[in-house]
Amino acid sequence: MANAADLSRIQAELLGIASAARVDQIDYTYLGTRREDEALVVEGNVHGLLRLAAHLVALAQQKPGSHLHLDDASELTECGQPIILMHVARE
Repeated sequence: MANAADLSRIQAELLGIASAARVDQIDYTYLGTRREDEALVVEGNVHGLLRLAAHLVALAQQKPGSHLHLDDASELTECGQPIILMHVARE
């Protein structure tokens, strides 16, 4: 199980990746979903994928039962399939 130090380290790594990718110079965030056969495909550009990673780290810091909806009304640029991310208490 990740502890607060692990999550802080992951956040710092995300910031380092974002800095190296120069996401501050990206003026377009793309994050989308689509169905491909039986699979759900989540796709994005660098900025979109980093935003998704940041959402996952933030969700991991919340209590079990916390959740986040990703759809065309929130974070997704293209929504072929809405997603609900949920923190569950399974060890």
